[in-house]
Amino acid sequence: MSDRQGSLERWGPSDIRGLGLAGAIAINLCGGGILLFWLLFGYLTLPLRGQMTLWIVAILVLGIGFVELFTKSWRNQVDPD
Repeated sequence: MSDRQGSLERWGPSDIRGLGLAGAIAINLCGGGILLFWLLFGYLTLPLRGQMTLWIVAILVLGIGFVELFTKSWRNQVDPD
């Protein structure tokens, strides 16, 4: 039982080190999309300044995600080992 406690890398291939940049791009796109959906279809009772801030954040996060996706910067990632 004690060998099963610890990191998940022990159960899979030893070269897995997390999601990396591709995972960050996916998180940006999902998070920005959910925030945009929430702003469009949610009945939010926020002041105008709060709504403007959330719109700016949603557009920036989606923009960064799409730029990273279209430039394929995640393919040029070099393993430090």
